[in-house]
Amino acid sequence: MHPAAGGPANYESTVGDIGIGAIYPIFSDRVYVRGQAMYRYDSHNRRDAGDTGKDGFYEAVAALGLHVTIGKSPATLAAEKEAEEAALVPVVQDSDNDGVNDDADACPGTARGVKVDSRGCERDSDGDGVLDGSDQCPNTPAGQPVDAKGCSLDGDNDGVLNQMDQCPNTPAGAEVLADGCALTNDCRIPQPGDQVDADGCAVTQAVILRGVNFDLDSARLTPNAKAILDTVGDALLSIESVNVEIGGHTDSLGSNAYNQKLSQRRAESVKTYLSERGVDASRMEVKGYGEAEPVAPNDTAEGRELNRRVELKILE
Repeated sequence: MHPAAGGPANYESTVGDIGIGAIYPIFSDRVYVRGQAMYRYDSHNRRDAGDTGKDGFYEAVAALGLHVTIGKSPATLAAEKEAEEAALVPVVQDSDNDGVNDDADACPGTARGVKVDSRGCERDSDGDGVLDGSDQCPNTPAGQPVDAKGCSLDGDNDGVLNQMDQCPNTPAGAEVLADGCALTNDCRIPQPGDQVDADGCAVTQAVILRGVNFDLDSARLTPNAKAILDTVGDALLSIESVNVEIGGHTDSLGSNAYNQKLSQRRAESVKTYLSERGVDASRMEVKGYGEAEPVAPNDTAEGRELNRRVELKILE
């Protein structure tokens, strides 16, 4: 029997598809053309009572259409994802390329190529207070005072600054006077009118002990004078073979006789002080010259001050 028309029927169906497709962007990353081809088999078995026939069929399907993206495009989504991932990575900057990151750089504007310390600041390799880039004397000894160029203010290390040193190249280790000159074997800078030797050094018969002053109208040494005479004593003690003459000089104020006696007393005062410092008195002669040998005109205060002096002369 066959079921009545319009009655229920039983089916068994097995479907198999095989196909290919492709999608390709056109105009932008939002519009694509899409193509598809498919081959399908459907067994479509009908199992009515007493009916064992097979109604299977085959079909081929082809389609072509447009694909339009709604919302953010894939490229936009990819860019946003990349930005999010980049934000998770800390950004380390070194704006002046000195090797020290900006967040730790105490000197962020360092010139290109300049060597810096751990703080990002230009180095001062010899520690003299002048940066390497400006230091014309990069190996100044530790603790040595320097000028703006980084060069020593005491070039010969004799304890007298260059600006005061009348003998800027004193041999190492020599005891010097307050003017930076040793008693012997030194080269004194010539002054106007001085004779010079073959080495360009002043040929001097006497050393003016500048700063060795006395109280007004007396032979009493001032504290500053004693400090200067301390260096003279050290120099004499370091060269025991040297004998000296201590000469006292005055300006022209007062009588010749008075000035003669005053200059003699002042020279004696210097000798006494040096003897107390340990210098053998027999190595020192004294002489008062009064106003007889001025080194400057006596008609000005400045000239008279220069004439009131004590000189040290090396005796042969």
